Amino acid sequence: MGLKKRGRKNKDKRLILITSIFLILALFFLFYQLKIKVPIFKAPPSFHEIYGTITCSNSASLEGKIINISVTTQSGIYSNTGVISNNFYDLLAQGFSNTDSIIMSIENQIITNLTFTPFGYQELNITTANSNICILPQPSGGGSGGSGGSGSGGGDSGGGSGGSITPLTGSINVTSTPSGANVFLNGIFKGITPLILKNVASGTYTINIVKENYQNMTRTLNLGSGESKKLDVSLQQESRIELPKPIDFYKITSNQKMIVSLILIGLLVLVFVFSFIHLKKRKQ
Repeated sequence: MGLKKRGRKNKDKRLILITSIFLILALFFLFYQLKIKVPIFKAPPSFHEIYGTITCSNSASLEGKIINISVTTQSGIYSNTGVISNNFYDLLAQGFSNTDSIIMSIENQIITNLTFTPFGYQELNITTANSNICILPQPSGGGSGGSGGSGSGGGDSGGGSGGSITPLTGSINVTSTPSGANVFLNGIFKGITPLILKNVASGTYTINIVKENYQNMTRTLNLGSGESKKLDVSLQQESRIELPKPIDFYKITSNQKMIVSLILIGLLVLVFVFSFIHLKKRKQ
């Protein structure tokens, strides 16, 4: 009887050992499958708000001009724009860490360089002497003339007259691909492309073409008296940082679900078979 009891105990131990080995192998395989499918977590971007006044050292007006801010990160370049109003601006930069660099510019002219501060809120008052954007208006002039005359027969007369010469005007036809972009003439909003600007006085103009999700375009155009000029630009889409999607560390694919289900079913079958055999032999 003692030998039989020992034999049964040994069989029980072997059954427990075999079942434990299968369970360990199944868990190890499951862990391995899930491990290689878990993506690396990427922190979401943060923001840095910059605001303040911006003026020209020669007192030229920057009213209505487009100010651009771009952040260079490891994932790409994020850019945003704003409009200067009453010498005030307010911009929101998006980045990841304090190693990202910020560039602020007007009409492709760099105004200042900064370092990104996560969740920063910064007041920055700027005075620039950049002659490409701080342009003083040209003085207007006029003409005058006079004439005199003499008469005979006991009388003489004289007179004078003066007047200003009205300059001839021209037109500018502005188109963009894609259409629907905002057009600014010397910082003043004029309309949406396609757009024809009529009765434009002769001179040199800076034209800004702005459309959301596209890079700003700046062109300088010289318009002569009575000229009609066409400006056609192709806008380039700007690269923006996409927010990473939330990661579900417990989510597995359909193939993994099938593998896990087969493993669990196999384990249950093995446990049932071994238990059935063991119990049957034990009854004998």
